[in-house]
Amino acid sequence: MLDPDHETPRVAKAIDALTIAPDLFQTPAGVYLGLRQAHARLADAHGDADLLAVADLLWAMALKLEDGDARKRSATCAPPSRNCARRCNAAPATRSCAS
Repeated sequence: MLDPDHETPRVAKAIDALTIAPDLFQTPAGVYLGLRQAHARLADAHGDADLLAVADLLWAMALKLEDGDARKRSATCAPPSRNCARRCNAAPATRSCAS
């Protein structure tokens, strides 16, 4: 596992970078708050179990974001279009996108 005394500052710095100017980057409030929560938990981490909890939180957030993007993408998929594969990241035979 990672050493909380050596890796935590680097990960915390990365999280700080991701939360700079949320209004400017249009970061959703839930994402911003989740990252700040992960940062706070990271600051309190004292061992592997604490680091795993932070990793679990970040992983759950990533899955939720990915699922949300997939739902948004599938909501735009409808009648066939030549540009479907590019816009929906799927082959035209399996999924079609609205123009």
